[in-house]
Amino acid sequence: MSDALFTISNVIDENAIEDLRHFKTTVGSHDAKVTKGDGGIYKDLRDAKVKEVSHLDFPDVCENILDIVPIHRPNLFKDHHYIGEFNYLMYEVGGHFIKHRDYLNKNNGDPFSNRIFSTITLLDKSDDLEGGDLLVWSREDDQPWKAELEIGETIIFHAMKFHQVTPIIRGTREVLVAWIYLKR
Repeated sequence: MSDALFTISNVIDENAIEDLRHFKTTVGSHDAKVTKGDGGIYKDLRDAKVKEVSHLDFPDVCENILDIVPIHRPNLFKDHHYIGEFNYLMYEVGGHFIKHRDYLNKNNGDPFSNRIFSTITLLDKSDDLEGGDLLVWSREDDQPWKAELEIGETIIFHAMKFHQVTPIIRGTREVLVAWIYLKR
């Protein structure tokens, strides 16, 4: 079993990225929420815009993202997992997401109802981007690793791993976040 903190790979082709970018121009956006039980918007915790893009509209992209599962963990099979949700996120100056993890503790720990892996695909960034770094922690109190992505690259890591997007100082950054679940 691989013990890599994260894996970065090109699993989504340029045409799919263009399709996502085009689709996002046809749908509305809203402020990203942070789940604290009240569904509120807390810009001190997370400042980003979300485009209403559904994973159900992009089955090929879901299949491509699942290709990274056995790359990251060679003992796991792509076909035992599925993409359960997408977020198309746009970060502008000041945009950020504080240190957090994506694991959802639902249904008394039933592994089939919880996010297993988080993935982030860099869809676009401005040439003048400063800030907006993705940091991933192996343990909550360790120093983070800076995960540097190029446009089109996808990172995968366990949903229990803490991660953060540092504040954008200049420019913009657009990502597709997809969460991987275990099939029953």
